[in-house]
Amino acid sequence: MDVFAARLECDLNACSPLPLDGRYFHIRCCAHILNLIVQEGLRVIDGCIVKVREGVKYITLTEGRKIKFKQCVVATNSDFKLKLKKDVSTRWNSTFLMLERALLAKEAIDMFAKRDSSYEFYLSSLEWKHIQSMSNFLEPFYLITKLFSGSDYPTANHYFGNILSIEKLLHDAHIDEDPMIQIMASTMQGKFDKYWSNYSVILSFAVIFDPHYKLDFVKNSYSILYVDDEANRKAQIVLSEFIEMYTFYVKSSTPCASSSSSLQSTSRSPLPLSSSTPFKTGDIYKNFHATIAPSRVGASEVDAYLSVPLRKYIPGEEFDILNYWKEQSASYPILSRMAKDVLAIPISSVASETSFSMGGRILTNIRSCLSDKHLEALVTSKNWLDGYDEEEYEDCELDTEPSNLGL
Repeated sequence: MDVFAARLECDLNACSPLPLDGRYFHIRCCAHILNLIVQEGLRVIDGCIVKVREGVKYITLTEGRKIKFKQCVVATNSDFKLKLKKDVSTRWNSTFLMLERALLAKEAIDMFAKRDSSYEFYLSSLEWKHIQSMSNFLEPFYLITKLFSGSDYPTANHYFGNILSIEKLLHDAHIDEDPMIQIMASTMQGKFDKYWSNYSVILSFAVIFDPHYKLDFVKNSYSILYVDDEANRKAQIVLSEFIEMYTFYVKSSTPCASSSSSLQSTSRSPLPLSSSTPFKTGDIYKNFHATIAPSRVGASEVDAYLSVPLRKYIPGEEFDILNYWKEQSASYPILSRMAKDVLAIPISSVASETSFSMGGRILTNIRSCLSDKHLEALVTSKNWLDGYDEEEYEDCELDTEPSNLGL
């Protein structure tokens, strides 16, 4: 893929100069990198998680055991109304979902273990605490992967803060009270450093285009992880590259291009919160506004934009960043063109279901020989199935009425 991208970049540059000579032409899929990081951590998976996996398989294997488990749910007065989830070895998110669901049914599972003499997967209170730590640790990776894999909203502006949150999460995990979390964090840190030791500069531009954060957020974020000199150096690199790209757009702009720089707004699903991290750990964005009060004056569009006070952060706000830059195209004609192009960059090239998978996609001989009609039928069927929420179906409430459980 790297060789292909390099050759394509060379060919395109020969036809028409790419911004910054194609320096940021090839961007790695963030969801794929997150998947690699989590896979590295799961290589040191602990025995108590194996107990949960085998215990769930045991409980859900026969109808009789399912009924017995439902009776345990009723007997413990548990609020658990869902079904236990089995995990799949090739999909790491299923391990997280299995642990999350098992924790909700902890009391019922413990009672089932005591009532069934053949059950060999009893978990001590210490092991349950161990599982809770694992679930808490995996949750940010699960939620960020889903955010990065979105297709109904811009994702580039979600890159910087969420990658920073992951790095901070890994740093904090090195001193976690759970030794297993420390080991996982250590192995995952190596993979993180391989791909993200230096943040993507072009994707860092996207957070500058968010009027809630701008360049101040980049500076503030780097100061969280680095000493002042290093933080300032990294922030200066981002600013220098940002100005260099802006200069490229100034040189390549024409009256026609400037007048047509408005952004087209499209109908889309409800947008995620403005560049907000979707989990509790390391609330980078929320704390940022408590420390920043910018006051600057400039001449160019960049200086003018950065000198405007930050837009007030409102928790829960649905902010359409593309529409914002459409409205600002009259005030910042060149900068809005640049924003349109940067925010159009997808930071994930795969669907969320694929980004969780540890297995590869195999194109068999049979699939390769499918006729166009069969391919059309498969594509149509997939489109229909996309309207069916399998997880919603699986999450239907358990029938816990005593009259239906033989009580």
